[in-house]
Amino acid sequence: MSSQKGFTLLDILLAIVIFVVGMLALAALQTNLTRSATDANFRTMASNVGEEILEELRTFRRVSTDPDGQLLAFADIDSDYIARTVQLGLDGDGDARISFTVTGSVDGYNFNSDKTDVIKFENVSAGTVYDFKVAEVTVNWDANQTFLTNDGGQPIEDATMGTGSITLKELIPSIPSLANAKVAADDDGALGTLPVPYTPGARPDILAIDLKAADGARFKESTTPEPDVIRTDELVETWFDVITFNQATDTVFLRREEFLVVTCACTWESASGNEGDGFLPTTWTGEFYTEGDWVPKTYGVSASNQQSQYCDTCCRDHHDSGSHAGDDTVYDPQKDWTKPSTTVSGDHAHFGRDNQGNLTEVGIGDDYVEACRMVRKDGFLRVAQDFRQEGLIAVPQTHFLYTANVNAYSDYVTGTVDDFYNNGAPLKSPSSMSPKLDLPGDASTHSAGNPNTVPLPTAATASSSDQQVARAIYIDHLTTEAKEVLACINAGGTGEKCSHLDATSYLEYYPFFEVQLTFLADWVENKGGDPVMVSSEQIEDNNSHSRGMAELTSSVSDIVTVTPITHRGNLGFTGTAEIDDLYDYGLAEYDLLVDANNAEGNPDPPGPAGAVTATIGSYSNSVDPASVGVEGGGGAYCSLVGTTITCDTSGTTQPTITISGYWKNASTDLWICESTGTMEGYNVSQASPKSTTFNLPFSGNLEFTISNAACPSSA
Repeated sequence: MSSQKGFTLLDILLAIVIFVVGMLALAALQTNLTRSATDANFRTMASNVGEEILEELRTFRRVSTDPDGQLLAFADIDSDYIARTVQLGLDGDGDARISFTVTGSVDGYNFNSDKTDVIKFENVSAGTVYDFKVAEVTVNWDANQTFLTNDGGQPIEDATMGTGSITLKELIPSIPSLANAKVAADDDGALGTLPVPYTPGARPDILAIDLKAADGARFKESTTPEPDVIRTDELVETWFDVITFNQATDTVFLRREEFLVVTCACTWESASGNEGDGFLPTTWTGEFYTEGDWVPKTYGVSASNQQSQYCDTCCRDHHDSGSHAGDDTVYDPQKDWTKPSTTVSGDHAHFGRDNQGNLTEVGIGDDYVEACRMVRKDGFLRVAQDFRQEGLIAVPQTHFLYTANVNAYSDYVTGTVDDFYNNGAPLKSPSSMSPKLDLPGDASTHSAGNPNTVPLPTAATASSSDQQVARAIYIDHLTTEAKEVLACINAGGTGEKCSHLDATSYLEYYPFFEVQLTFLADWVENKGGDPVMVSSEQIEDNNSHSRGMAELTSSVSDIVTVTPITHRGNLGFTGTAEIDDLYDYGLAEYDLLVDANNAEGNPDPPGPAGAVTATIGSYSNSVDPASVGVEGGGGAYCSLVGTTITCDTSGTTQPTITISGYWKNASTDLWICESTGTMEGYNVSQASPKSTTFNLPFSGNLEFTISNAACPSSA
């Protein structure tokens, strides 16, 4: 008998229950997976929204507020700017389905004076520039929103979501990302960049001007202007930098101004009637350059694409506005050679050239020629008030090979600038200073037969030559704000306008520049090239041309006047032809007397009356004598090149030299001794860095040695 097998009803019911429970668990898992995936999608989308906003903040184009609101400015980054609603995702009708609400907060930070710490300002408002800001962006989403995706063209709608948010944070420095390579070394009071090491006097034609700070370590120097010729004698752009630095310890940038002067061909346009057509001039505030307002006014456009790219800005902005008539808002408030009919109450006159090349005053719609001074501000070159030359000198290049001469000239520059600032008087000539600065060949104080003319040595054949150099002093117009800052510094630096400035002399913030113009001046001689010819070649890129080279052309003995001629305004830096009919009134010149073939028996070019040279060695190879410090005293100027010391003792009564740092190891006693036994060391200090002072003779050769035994004079 066979048995029959099968499932009972109970078995079937049990299987159904197990299946249902499993499917319910699977459904719950699927729901959780869907919710998790949707949550991840929401968070990814929210994160993308936040990153896009932060990237927008990072790529601001201006530091200060944009007057026409066309560019995002660092100053305008605040919580109100961040706040917005962002909608993403599309439903079947193409409408946004997902809405994100963005909120934010922005804190501002400023470095303290020595940039070792920061001061925090919470939840700042728009309009103020800080050294950097920290922006916090929160992206929120609400409940019951759906996330729509597409699968094979078919819309698939995910489950509804609850509320959620994601927060991102970013530090934003006040340096435009497009310009940080140019402004990284700037410190204009708003950017607050970290100090940058600097090597002064990198070229022998660069002179450091002592700013008379209390620590004696603040200097200003200008690089040699270098032209870039776009079209010969017409379109030139010239670059140079002015560096203010501190040499107290390691030499450090305090401030850098980068200048460009450019000549352009422009077309004059009438005011558009819109909110603005161009900027008023960039001016010196006493602390940094600040851009002028964006205003309605007549303006210009570049008349050619075959000229400097900066002509677009130059042509547009270099127009005065009748509604902004004050000295602080016109391009050349000091120009005493201005056309009489042109005043600061309206635009200055513009001139073009007729078919014969003659200058003709033009009007709206006409072409004209222009010259602009531009300064780098917040990474961009802006049109500043015109240059104004206040003094010009010329000397043989050899004159500045001597430290004493450099220092005497530096004293002249700061002394006459100080008189200009305090008394409102024109810059004094070197010969009218007290004490007088006696420059070789100065025709105002020397004459034929005077041994202080510039000699060209006797030569059987005409082969002798000597390079002459021209140097000029420029002073910016002082705005009302600049005057307040400088007055504050003069009063001790405790006022509201300058209490944050590390300055002991107003000259550290006074807008003057001492610049070499040798390769931009026109050079002429009064004898028609016989017996002296001075070079004045056509300007070429990077000063590859010759100007100011005085050369004998015959064996004739005579006194020849050699003269550099420059324009006192912007054209002095481009060397191009005049741009208005009063060009000649703006010319400056300086006469040098050159004694050809030593007709009057002139001595060699003037230099120091006394000089001391010395070598320095060491008892041990472990001590580097080339690393010591040397400083002259009693009027002596000393320098160290390798292991050779040179001291200029001219004009001194008791010159001294202090040698220091001859081993910066405070645990080891070392001495510096004068080996010839002619000098006695005093003020000996064995504290680190070790130092000893010696009295110097007025001339002669000496030998110093770093020793591990006390010198007889200092034992």
